[in-house]
Amino acid sequence: MNRFRIGYWLLILCTILSFAACARNKKYQSRAETQLRQGNYEAAAYYAIESLKLKPDFRKAQITLKESYPMAILERSERVLRLQERTDEDKWELLLAEYQALDKLNDAVRKLPPLVNPDSGMRINFDLRDYGSQISEARHMTAGTYYQKGIHQSRMDVSKEGQRIAAEYFKKAMEFFPNYLDSAGRYESARQKAVTRIAILPFEDKSGTGNRYGATTEILMDLIIGKLLQGSGYLEYTELITRDRIDQVLQEQQLGTSGLIDESSAAAIGHLLGAHAILSGKLLQINYSSPRLVRNDITETTSITKDDTEDEQIEISCKITKFTRSSSLQILASYSLVDVSTGKIQAHRNFNPQFRFEDSWARLSEGDERALNHEQLTLLRKQEALLPSAMDMVNVVLEDLSAEIFNHLASQLK
Repeated sequence: MNRFRIGYWLLILCTILSFAACARNKKYQSRAETQLRQGNYEAAAYYAIESLKLKPDFRKAQITLKESYPMAILERSERVLRLQERTDEDKWELLLAEYQALDKLNDAVRKLPPLVNPDSGMRINFDLRDYGSQISEARHMTAGTYYQKGIHQSRMDVSKEGQRIAAEYFKKAMEFFPNYLDSAGRYESARQKAVTRIAILPFEDKSGTGNRYGATTEILMDLIIGKLLQGSGYLEYTELITRDRIDQVLQEQQLGTSGLIDESSAAAIGHLLGAHAILSGKLLQINYSSPRLVRNDITETTSITKDDTEDEQIEISCKITKFTRSSSLQILASYSLVDVSTGKIQAHRNFNPQFRFEDSWARLSEGDERALNHEQLTLLRKQEALLPSAMDMVNVVLEDLSAEIFNHLASQLK
């Protein structure tokens, strides 16, 4: 009996899957026919291929593919011929894209199961080509184009921005052809010349809170550095001077952290550190709002049908006490990025991220809960949430603050 039931449900499942596959098959073919009518031969071919993956003997899809595939190949081939007639070096990247598109379409047809005309029983064949050699040549020539652009750029513009552009050209060459000539060495040489060395000085604590919330400036500094290190794309042309080196220079010059954020002194410290830019900042205020609990008595009244009658209505009421606890913390801070070579502030911004906690719940005082609406019942069932400590809130806001500073700084480093 059990085997019969299992077989029955398997049959049902197979039938459902068969209908679903048939529906998708027809959907793909309908789209293929639409694209074919509009002259979008490549799109028509791909839709027909998807249809034939589901049902290789679907005659309509076979016909659509036989019509659309040669036309798609012809269109791409004509673009290849036009590109080959061009004399500029930029043609090679465009040629590569055309060859890759041709290879992709050929590969999609090649991976189809054998196609047989269901009426004649004859095998359906396609004129498939291998574009491997053309793709390899186009890759090599494209890499050579970017390599030559990199050499020209590195010689003509020795500025940091010019060297950065050159480094990108050499990197692009390696993307198309790994280890192309000496692209790796030339990329690294140009990158080094384009690097901006940044020293992140300890933030000044002007909040007047002492160590009430721990080493907030140290935590903030570590968070900013951590985000820069995690965002490897930003450090490609940025080098962070180590904290040990910064501490060493400050001690040698008998300087504390205060007074280092004005333009002239920051530039002087930057020269001593061998930095191109100095990042410094201040924690101006830490405003903590102590927890506050508000009580609100709510009484609800409604009419319900009496249990042992159909028409008699009785009035019920319920009294609950709603509790709302709230607290908040806000940090006011600023940061500056000073260009060491000019002694001028390159970027400056103020921030005021905050964290606000608020939670409400209710407890029954007296009466019948049936008088309460859905929202009040939800509050009644709710457990009191754990209030985060002031330190927890400081850590959350410092995380947000470091993210805001990082995002603004990253925009300057691009």
